[in-house]
Amino acid sequence: VFKFTDAIDSRLDWVGNVTVTAADIDLGLGTDYTVVFDDAAEGQTSTLLPDKSLTGILTVDFTEDGLLKLKDKTGPIEITFDTKINDTATMGEPIENNVQVDFDNGHGRTGDKTLDPDDVPSVHTGGQKFVKEDKANQVLLAGAEFKIKNADGKFVIVADDGSVTFGAEADAKEFTSAEETGAFEVRGLPYGEDYILVETKAPTGYAKPTDPNTTFTVNEDSYKEEAVLSIPNKELTIPQTGGIGTAIFTVIGVALMTISVVSYKRTSEA
Repeated sequence: VFKFTDAIDSRLDWVGNVTVTAADIDLGLGTDYTVVFDDAAEGQTSTLLPDKSLTGILTVDFTEDGLLKLKDKTGPIEITFDTKINDTATMGEPIENNVQVDFDNGHGRTGDKTLDPDDVPSVHTGGQKFVKEDKANQVLLAGAEFKIKNADGKFVIVADDGSVTFGAEADAKEFTSAEETGAFEVRGLPYGEDYILVETKAPTGYAKPTDPNTTFTVNEDSYKEEAVLSIPNKELTIPQTGGIGTAIFTVIGVALMTISVVSYKRTSEA
């Protein structure tokens, strides 16, 4: 017996594409090993992930022919498959993946083995929260628009199912600050990378910052409330009647009128 069992966390959607390889051995699906994926019942857990509900359980079991191919060989056996992080994932929280190997060598040695807790691999996803505000007047601002790009200049594209890819600006997701709260956020970004938030439209009555770019880094803590990034704007203002601005425009206007009159008189005398 040589069987691998893998419990898939419910925060991962099963995609498939299972491959089984071993050095210098030609292994065939159905002849040397079988692959079964069983959907989990709602709330189902496993000893591999006792505190987490499951998407399902993957079992890869070697047949008698497969065992014969393996019996005189050494080296690793690699099993790979694809899953996709779904929208139930918590930003910054690792999604662990453990596996159990059941074996019987036919000579009295049997058992099962799982990974040590410190060796359990994980996947993760991150994000960043923002708030748009007029700090001077303590006002939260709605209607500002943004796009996000990575260090390579490729923009964040968000599909209908929430999955994130990167590409041309024309296809980029447009983020808008919300009514009353001024809040907006991005989810589903890889850790350890720098991103640039680009303000493309200021709130009504406000001017875009001189530099519309804000750099931020995604990590396990970046989505937390205490890490919210403030994106400030200044209110558009015009000079008050009688103010210095009006006086300057008045002086310029009078000067232009004087020049026009002098020019007209000279033209008439000529």
